[in-house]
Amino acid sequence: MSKFLNSPQLPPGTKPLPTQVAGHKYGDGKIGCLEVDDGTILKHVQRPPKGQRELDFYDEVFKSTDDNTLIELRPFVPEFHGVIHGEKNGGVAKHQYLKLENLIKKLSKPCVLDIKMGRKTYDPEASPEKVALEIAKFPPVMQLGYQFSGMLKFDIDKNKMVKYDKYFCKKLTEKTMVVDGLGEFFRQGKHYRKDYIQVVVDKLKSIETWFLNQKKYAFYASSLLFVYNASVDNTEAQDIVLCSEGKEEKLDSMEDKKINKDSESDINQTDNRLSEEGSDETENTSCNHSNRDRSFVDVRMIDFTHVFPSEDRDENYIFGLQNLIKHLQSLLEI
Repeated sequence: MSKFLNSPQLPPGTKPLPTQVAGHKYGDGKIGCLEVDDGTILKHVQRPPKGQRELDFYDEVFKSTDDNTLIELRPFVPEFHGVIHGEKNGGVAKHQYLKLENLIKKLSKPCVLDIKMGRKTYDPEASPEKVALEIAKFPPVMQLGYQFSGMLKFDIDKNKMVKYDKYFCKKLTEKTMVVDGLGEFFRQGKHYRKDYIQVVVDKLKSIETWFLNQKKYAFYASSLLFVYNASVDNTEAQDIVLCSEGKEEKLDSMEDKKINKDSESDINQTDNRLSEEGSDETENTSCNHSNRDRSFVDVRMIDFTHVFPSEDRDENYIFGLQNLIKHLQSLLEI
């Protein structure tokens, strides 16, 4: 408990977010992300200019506007619910927090992966020392265009949460990233959750479309957060049919099988066990795409302390995003 002695007092009704996998965490004078009783998250606003940049970014994205670039971006970032002021010193708020959507609040067996995007993870204001430091952190990023920042997974076989620290992340290479990195995250039992991988690929393609059309922002050291709920049955997990892009897609072993009414019922029962939200799903396979996808698997853009105005496409981010999509697609073929 000694590491918490120098940490600020937490706002009422909050506690350190147990599923935070990267960034500053509560302890040793840090605050990090906090879980709120009302089902949201508080993210501490860093000192200027980084904290102000992120606050300004959320303000701009969620303000009332007819700018299609901003409107189309909103589904890809956590919902923003304003700013919360913490304890005061002399009448002035000592800390500020972004109140954000909690993407895993209804996941009973959460799996969380933070992937930092781009070959360049240093912004235009970085000093030569900072540039050198960032390059040295993970040299394979120049070929991959992305890197793991942290991972936490509920392992069905072990029946417990397993944390993969920064040392695991740094050991990944261009050759091992697909199987030992992405594959490890989506592996449950002897199988990859190919149903979830396909949904993630579809979501990433939508984000890619946004990036290919926007010339408003350049994102540095920004991340993609992957979340999903671990399956309770490894065999049934291979036969789940998810709705993707408004269509029912047969995945994995189901490609050459006919789905009868009994198997459809089994699929729905499996989905219901994965999350409390399952009770809201329809009983047939013509499911609601947005509800089902977000109940069990989601991808969002996070961390915007290094977002800068731009007049060009963000090729740095696009390079990593397209590689990530390609690597995930390769898992579907294994």
